[in-house]
Amino acid sequence: MAEDFERYSEIRNGELIRYYGNETDLTVPDNVTIISSGAFRGCKKLTNVTLGKRVTSIHDGAFADCRRLRQITFPAGLKEVGERAFSRCESLVAVSLPKTVFTVGNSAFERCNSLKKVILPTSLENLGAFAFADCAALEEVLLPEGLDAIHRSTFFRCTGLRHIHIPEGVRTIGSYAFALCDALTDIVLPDGVTYIGTGAFCACENLRAFRVPEQVSFLGNELFAGCRRLESVSLPEGLTRIGNHTFSACRSLTELKLPEGLTNIGESAFLGCSGLTEMELSDQVETLGASAFAYCNGLLSVRLGSGLTGIGHETFLACRALERVDIPDRVREIGDAAFRGCAVLWAVGLPAGLVELGDSVFEGTAIETLSLPHALKRVGKRAFADCYRLTTVILPPSRVTLEKGVFAGCAGIELLVLPDRTLFLSRKLEKWQLTEDATVLRHAELRVSSLLAEYGNPDVTPERREELKSEIRAAMRGMKG
Repeated sequence: MAEDFERYSEIRNGELIRYYGNETDLTVPDNVTIISSGAFRGCKKLTNVTLGKRVTSIHDGAFADCRRLRQITFPAGLKEVGERAFSRCESLVAVSLPKTVFTVGNSAFERCNSLKKVILPTSLENLGAFAFADCAALEEVLLPEGLDAIHRSTFFRCTGLRHIHIPEGVRTIGSYAFALCDALTDIVLPDGVTYIGTGAFCACENLRAFRVPEQVSFLGNELFAGCRRLESVSLPEGLTRIGNHTFSACRSLTELKLPEGLTNIGESAFLGCSGLTEMELSDQVETLGASAFAYCNGLLSVRLGSGLTGIGHETFLACRALERVDIPDRVREIGDAAFRGCAVLWAVGLPAGLVELGDSVFEGTAIETLSLPHALKRVGKRAFADCYRLTTVILPPSRVTLEKGVFAGCAGIELLVLPDRTLFLSRKLEKWQLTEDATVLRHAELRVSSLLAEYGNPDVTPERREELKSEIRAAMRGMKG
């Protein structure tokens, strides 16, 4: 048997360089100590391999693309399995590594679609990135206590994995380590874990509950993104930051208590969390990223802490159940479309120090009365367009730039106070009149909005300002017909 093997093999100083035979069942002789890189790569007929008892190392890609390989018997003295060693061995069913193995390389068993069970030895110190990625049939993995890290995408898209025990010694969960593990319903991380990488559990659609270990201070980007059945998450008191898209599309998440020490909430952190009904931010929160709570259709109330300094664009976009919000005193800017489409938002408290309102910031809301703060310098395009319930608008006496279409489509405005305290008045579409003390504007349209924008421009000359008063009055008179 050894003679036949050597006839179809290239062996140098105990290292098997390449096997050229067509056997289905193969026993590697005991004079071989190393299986070289690509030694069996692409052997189409190979189904069963027994390695000689002196083999200590399987190098990179040694059995890669052996698509009919169903079983391999490892020797007791094996120490390492190299990168991509068994990658795309689509028929391999089970792997039991001997107790002498200390490292399994990156992508070692990647895309072994039939692999159901893996037993890893207690001697194992390193389990490489992508080691079992795309092993769709994998149901059970026994991880040894000696591991201190689960690396990037180690179990990526293991769609059959239902449960896995993480040893106490693990400190790090790498990026996308368990991403797209559809069958995973629960996972318990030991208290020693200090870091969880980007997207570690993203798109685990059946994950129901999760407890973040106490020593974790930052939740990475996309950590639970797309976990559609995730109902509850316990956050540690030491948590200071929530990354971008961390809980995006977690539509079953109904309750989440944010810790007092939290300072930063990233972009789209809770985008599409339609199950959330209330949210309370502590006074330590300084940054609220763009689209942080966009499309949270069930959000009824939100408390913004006093430490908040700005609200990004589309932060509360289309929160259709949100009725009122008080903007903290330290906020100076509210970004584009921050509250656009909040269809029942009727009460908004704007801080005195507010400097800028972005484009479409409150477009399509139910605001009834609007008093803009004196510190305001700019109101963006269509900032209050289509606010169908808006009846009263008081512009600040300071110079403020009103961009085009600020009040476009606000057909219900009845009282408008201009920066020089001139007011426009109408009595239910009766005679329009301009006075120095009271005027009511009803049925404001795009033309009026455009004139108001120019009127609010600080560069407009006094002469032109007087002309604009007449034009605004004429436009309003024309709306009667």
